[in-house]
Amino acid sequence: MTTSADLEIRLAALEASVGAHENEKADTVASAELETLEAKLRDLPMTAQTETLWKESDKLFETLHPKSGLGHQQNAATQWPMLYRKQQVLAAKDQLRHDMKSLDQIWNTLLISSAPNASVEETVDKAPILNPDPLTLEEKQRLDGLALGAVDAQRRALALAARLDSLLQAYQTAALQLSQRTLALHDKLEEKCNP
Repeated sequence: MTTSADLEIRLAALEASVGAHENEKADTVASAELETLEAKLRDLPMTAQTETLWKESDKLFETLHPKSGLGHQQNAATQWPMLYRKQQVLAAKDQLRHDMKSLDQIWNTLLISSAPNASVEETVDKAPILNPDPLTLEEKQRLDGLALGAVDAQRRALALAARLDSLLQAYQTAALQLSQRTLALHDKLEEKCNP
């Protein structure tokens, strides 16, 4: 069972580790907690692998610890967002490196055809990715043939749609007349059967 004193010690140690404590009592409690932890760590058997891991974790701790980013500033409360942002950037360094390489490739692609005296706007406007090579005469003829074929197909589709509309209109007229004549015949048959 955890007592309030144990919780106080743990909270003070946590505050000391992030640099967010303000009273001397917290300093003494934190240093006592730190000494206890160090004593426990000294008692652990150290192999070459655990020693390497320990050194690596110390290095990471020093790099990412919030106190390392505070410098000479005493007011940690106003500095925390910047410190956490720094840690976030450090944690995403591989993705940022990849993104920066991609941006560099895009920029280089846009600047391939740059003339020495050209402005940035002219260079980007003339970039090969934005202005593909002109078509050859054969490619232009093929493209013109495709365009004419597409126009012809559209014209035939419109003619076919008009013909289909007229056929549907004729069908509707015939069905309406058939329905009217069937009803008239039905009425005459009823009159003859039921005088």
